[in-house]
This record gives sequence, structure tokens and C-alpha cells, in this order.
Amino acid sequence: MDKWVVCILLAVCLSGCRQANVNKQIKQGTDSLQNETVASHPVDSLAYAYLESGRIMYENGDKLGAIAEYNKAIEIDSNYAVAYYKRGKVSSDLKDYKGAIADYTKAIKINPEYANAYYNRGWNKSNIGDNTDAIDDYTKAININPKDAESYHNRGWNKSKIGDKKGAIKDYTEAIRINPKYADAYYNRGNTKSDIGDNTGAINDYNKVIELNPQHIDTYINLGVAQYETRDYEGEIATYRLAIKNCSPDADLYNNLGRALYDLKRFKEAAEAYGEGIKAFPSDGKLYYGRGLARNQSGDKNGACEDWHRSSELGCLQANALLPLCGEK
Repeated sequence: MDKWVVCILLAVCLSGCRQANVNKQIKQGTDSLQNETVASHPVDSLAYAYLESGRIMYENGDKLGAIAEYNKAIEIDSNYAVAYYKRGKVSSDLKDYKGAIADYTKAIKINPEYANAYYNRGWNKSNIGDNTDAIDDYTKAININPKDAESYHNRGWNKSKIGDKKGAIKDYTEAIRINPKYADAYYNRGNTKSDIGDNTGAINDYNKVIELNPQHIDTYINLGVAQYETRDYEGEIATYRLAIKNCSPDADLYNNLGRALYDLKRFKEAAEAYGEGIKAFPSDGKLYYGRGLARNQSGDKNGACEDWHRSSELGCLQANALLPLCGEK
């Protein structure tokens, strides 16, 4: 899970409040045979047999074997759009994005109405940083299939990447209109709203994600950060506690909870929150660092020094700066 840190500075620098990765692009399309209107083959043809053999190899994890079978299908019929499409899908899985783009381009040349090929070519262009061309491909996919929520979603993702935040929000909103249960679209719309300072709108979207997917940990983290920005500190604390209850264990959740309690000068509760995190993640230096700060504010200097020593041992450089408070040079 990609991460970035929002540093919240107190009299001394307390452990950072983590926000999850800003936007998330969904996976590329399936191996659907949609739009195969050119050079179709009957099921008893040799080209189709190689295509089917490649599919079976792919599903069994033999991706190089699948490519070899698709190559044979293309050797028989160089205008077999679906064979290029499927070979492109395997190349993409192998992170050969340029090879995948070349195959999708061939499939599109043979069948200009191949919506899935436009969609997947856009996805692969995104992976090499070609966001503008990716937007063009998603637009073509949408023109062919205006009810394609995923193309709207991914076009929004690419628009956000190039700084077109309002355009991104518009696309996420259209994806949600098509599919009101599209959790990723709510999540990314919330992130984009947060980017432009609309924390209230972001909070509404994050709450919708949690309603649809109560175990989506990144949403809780970003919701907590948005609540912090709107000074809803009690709401932020409640969000982190709910995330700890519903989601897989995560050290940053405990860190964020401890920091939020520290902000409210609830130092004993903050130390307890950090302590819960330490039980689950005994090698996380920032949790010891945060608990040390909370203990120090509670008057437990010895406990604070023990935590800062352990934090320093675990590589948290911030802790080294506090060791002089323990009478050490």
C-alpha cells in the first residue's frame, strides 16, 4: 500500500498522521470477447484451438506458454483481433506495457469498435506515465459504450494525475451515477475533493465507501485526516477506533489514534493507544516514540525514556533528539 505522511508539529515533532495513497486506478479489463466483429473463427478452427489453449495455459499460470499459443493463432490469421487482445493482456501482466500497447493497437486497427482494447490500452499507457493518451483511449471506450463506469473511473484517475481535478470529479460522479455501489469511485472522488480543499465533500464520500466496504482501511485513514482538517477531533478518534475494530491490524492506525488523543491532551489515553499498537507491532519505532511523548506529558519520565531508547534502537531518529531529556548526552 503506497503511503505519504502529513506531519503534525507540536512543541516537539510527534509521530506523523498518515494519509493513504491519493488515488487508485482499477485493474485492466477482462479477457472478454466483446466486439470481436472481425475475423471471428468457429470453435472447430485451428486458430480458435490455439486461442483456447492459450486461455487454459494463462488460467493455469503459464503466461509464457499462453503467449506462445496466441502467437500460433496470429501466425494462422494475422487479422485475429482477439488473439492480439489476449496476448496484450498477458504482456501487461508481465509488465511489458509497451508490448501490450502494441498488441492492443493492432487489435484496434483490425476492429475500431473494440471497446475493451481501448480501455486496456489506456490502462497500460497510464502505467508508463502517458496520462494524456490514456485519457483519449478511455474517451474512445466511453464513446463506444457510454455505460462503461470503469472507463469513466479510470479517465477520472488520469485527469487527476495531470491536475484536472474538476474534470476528475465529474468523471467519478458519472461512474457513480452508472454504478451507485462503485466504492473505488467514491474513494477517489473523496481524495480529489480533499486535494482541492473540499474536506466536507471528501468526508461524505469516505463515509459512503465505508458503508459499501467496511474493511477499506485507506478510507478510514483518509477520513480521519479530513476530520482533523475540519477540526472534528472526536470524529477522527472514533474513525480510527472503528477502523481498528473492522480492518486488518495496521501500525499507522494506532499511530494516528495516539496522535489524535495527544492533540486533545488526553495523554493517558494516548499512551494506551500507542501501547495497543506496540502489542500488535512490537518492532515499530514510531509507536514507542509516540508513547514516550504521551508518558512524558503524563509525568512518567522513566517510562518515556524507556520508550525513546527502544524507539532509537528500532531506528527512529526523532527519538535520538529526546534522549538528552533523560540525562544523556
